[in-house]
Amino acid sequence: MIVVKIFLLLSLIHISHQLNNGLGLTPQMGWNSWNHFGCNINEKLIQQTADLMVSTGLAAAGYQYVNMDDCWQVSRDANGTIEADPKAFPSGIPALVDYVHSRKLKFGLYSDAGFKTCDGRPASLHYETKDANTYASWKVDYLKYDNCYDDGTAPEVRYPIMRDALNTTGRPIFYSMCEWGVDQPALWAPEVGNSWRTTDDIQDNWKSMLNNIDINNEYADKAGPGGWNDPDMLEVGNGGMTDAEYVTHFSLWAISKAPLIIGCDISKMSAATLATLTHPGVIAINQDPLGAQGKKVAFSWSKASNSSTGIGLTNCSTSSLNAQPKRVTWVYNSTDGSIRSNSGEKCLSIENCDTSDGANIVAIDCQINDPQAKCQGKNQQWTVNTVDQTIISQMNNKCLQTFRAAGPAVDVSTCNKGNGQKWTWHSVDNTIENDLNHGCLTQVPELEVWAGDLDDGSVAVLLFNRGNSVSEPITVQWSDIGFPVRDSALVRDVWAQKNLGPYRYNYTSSNIDPHSVMMLKITLYAENAGFKTCGGRPASLHYETKDANTYASWKVDYLKYDNCYNDGTAPEVRYPIMRDALNTTGRPIFYSMCEWGVDQPALWAPEVGNSWRTTNDIQDNWKSMLNNIDINNEYADKAGPGGWNDPDMLEIGNGGMTDAEYVTHFSLWAISKAPLIIGCDISKMSSATLATLTHPGVIAINQDPLGAQGKKIAFSWSKTSNSSTGIGLTNCSTSSSNAQPKRITWVYNSTDGSIRSNSDGKCLSIENCDTSSGANIVAIDCQINDPQAKCQGKNQQWTVNTVDQTIISQMNSKCLQTFRAAGSAVDVSTCNKDNGQKWTWNSVDNTIENDLNHKCLTQVPELEVWAGDLDDGSVAVLLFNRGNSVSEPITVQWSDIGFPVRDSALVRDVWAQKNLGPYRYNYTSSNIDPHSVMMLKITLYAENENNSQAN
Repeated sequence: MIVVKIFLLLSLIHISHQLNNGLGLTPQMGWNSWNHFGCNINEKLIQQTADLMVSTGLAAAGYQYVNMDDCWQVSRDANGTIEADPKAFPSGIPALVDYVHSRKLKFGLYSDAGFKTCDGRPASLHYETKDANTYASWKVDYLKYDNCYDDGTAPEVRYPIMRDALNTTGRPIFYSMCEWGVDQPALWAPEVGNSWRTTDDIQDNWKSMLNNIDINNEYADKAGPGGWNDPDMLEVGNGGMTDAEYVTHFSLWAISKAPLIIGCDISKMSAATLATLTHPGVIAINQDPLGAQGKKVAFSWSKASNSSTGIGLTNCSTSSLNAQPKRVTWVYNSTDGSIRSNSGEKCLSIENCDTSDGANIVAIDCQINDPQAKCQGKNQQWTVNTVDQTIISQMNNKCLQTFRAAGPAVDVSTCNKGNGQKWTWHSVDNTIENDLNHGCLTQVPELEVWAGDLDDGSVAVLLFNRGNSVSEPITVQWSDIGFPVRDSALVRDVWAQKNLGPYRYNYTSSNIDPHSVMMLKITLYAENAGFKTCGGRPASLHYETKDANTYASWKVDYLKYDNCYNDGTAPEVRYPIMRDALNTTGRPIFYSMCEWGVDQPALWAPEVGNSWRTTNDIQDNWKSMLNNIDINNEYADKAGPGGWNDPDMLEIGNGGMTDAEYVTHFSLWAISKAPLIIGCDISKMSSATLATLTHPGVIAINQDPLGAQGKKIAFSWSKTSNSSTGIGLTNCSTSSSNAQPKRITWVYNSTDGSIRSNSDGKCLSIENCDTSSGANIVAIDCQINDPQAKCQGKNQQWTVNTVDQTIISQMNSKCLQTFRAAGSAVDVSTCNKDNGQKWTWNSVDNTIENDLNHKCLTQVPELEVWAGDLDDGSVAVLLFNRGNSVSEPITVQWSDIGFPVRDSALVRDVWAQKNLGPYRYNYTSSNIDPHSVMMLKITLYAENENNSQAN
């Protein structure tokens, strides 16, 4: 509760570094007296509540705190010690605490960082140490600290004082900061409290609940174990919403990792309320130890005709998730008074012609002057007053307003000349900006997808229909939750507690009612294979001959044969069965084996298929593409005419990389003699995509009849100071081309936590201080404890644990890992005890070997030379700058490509389709941009033979 309702207004973990109480590793769960009882509290109520917490099963479900809010205190004694109301608490607070503790529960109290509490009782400003010591002596476990009647000092100053006082007591007391979000505590409170209010007080209605969770969502990246965003207590069971809306309320709080503090009278809970509050699957998502706050990841519009959409405020820029500029732009017609959205030409309307203050605002099909419409469409007519900046309803003369400085909510109310009722209409872009919080009037899409990572690698997903009128299906795309789009995943309905089956690409729900949700847990399948396809359809295990004959009768020319849902038989046994079945048909059918590289098919598949996947599925991003081609490179000598290494299909044109990166992607596939299988929507190809995919010179290198797979033959390091180098895995021996032993050896300094490369002294680092799972790893100049460095170099500090073999970041407690058995990629992720996160530090040679694939941590040079022989005696060469930041020249030496070093050779730029001239000894390019390539065809001159004899 607050006196003045004002407040200001999408990796991952912020541990409360200075609170040091070890609490709040998951969001707190308990009960608080305020929402239902207000000041009407007493000793009997708290005792009864504690008893009911146990007898109803709430305690067993995880609710542990019994918290008294305002109005328990009445005065201070002569020594300044806070005193409880003797009438309401005749036995005193210590006795009440003992009673709650006797029920195996914990006890919480309330105070305020002002002179008085919000209800005018004695508060803790200037009594912080006294009160903290008193609470500790009473064995209090939890303090809710409000923000009324302060002295004008910023909360950033006042709240740490109580934190320090609590710390000094030595008793772990959960510190719940109730600052209402006014000074955006999510930006500074992780160093102060265990939770912090991001919003004004919740009210027991749909609009208030949505307003609070929408604000809370904006700070999703600020919460994590030890410190949580708090959109206020639960209203579930207080009667202001339907049971279905309470399910939605509870689901939103759960996926958002919000505190689950019950606010109803539990002595009068309905069966539906109890079932909602104690659902084990939903609570498990809230209490997941990873602590990743779920957030909005996608939205879509209703497909129903004449459906209404909500209206709110959002950032006036259109750079937010899935933003559609038209939903924040409007057209005013002064003749009929309509304000129409540019996104669908719906009219700004007072919902249901409601004439009361606080009436809801929606956008709905225009019905102005329609005699059949409710109130004949007068609820859609407005007067825009440019003098006083008001927008006034012609139906009831009330003003359009936002009533909270930080909130997205919009309604109408009696005109009062406040800034919340002033609007600036920007004629340049047709946005309508509120003067109170500078948010712009926006249509809010009805259908939302919320998602958050879980500790076991799964993702919690909430499909939310926030619309008011129409039941509709909602789709979650794998791409929206960070899953490979073609991978198969198990979808589980959390509320129904049942598995819905495997899905690929996405999952679409059945119709979800207005104001309702469907909560899912989605888990990628590991190595499945055989009886069903990866999408769960009938597959060919034990039907090889039948299916092969069917395909031949259909005149099929190509079979891609995947590896999901198998019976445990080795691929070396299963894949030849289909080969033999295809051979028997007599029809030539290209046999593409998609075994994902799990059993190293390059070592046995040349006798079985025409191509074989060497890698897991590619994803449409730079990191995945590089990982796949690096793995594929290891098997270069296994491919040739009739059988090819396959690093997966092309992503060119799908939008996840730049055009220049797609040129690199295509060049690497071409020189590697990889299958060129387009994977984009060719009906929507850009001219750049088409030009890349059809380049005759590059395709000629891929299709060269000699069939010699190009491979890495040389590398060099960037000559630029403070450039970062990539980190990968390589064979622990140093026998590879141009190997430099020092690039795979490291030194650990346990004092400063650095892991330094022996090759150049650079520090192993999480790139850009990224706190998310999957964050990239690089080596860069050491900046530990440098106040000018991003995150002060904490991204370069590690703990090497020789007991469980983990290497843990001191910045975010994530584990260094490789995430694929065959892969070269290295990143950090939530620690999970898998072999991919176990490392053996070999003290003899200072290599760091991964237990999953027995490869060693290595610096990956930025500048590479790839080469492969061609049928006409030339050599195809790729000069590749895989670095992230610096344009640099790259040199190919004749000795590296098998040419006599003194011989003259013609160098041709393949992409530019022009000869660059004759060169001797080597060729050095002009600067090549990061993530870019130069492809060459180098041909010895015929007269070199005579010249060499003469010499």
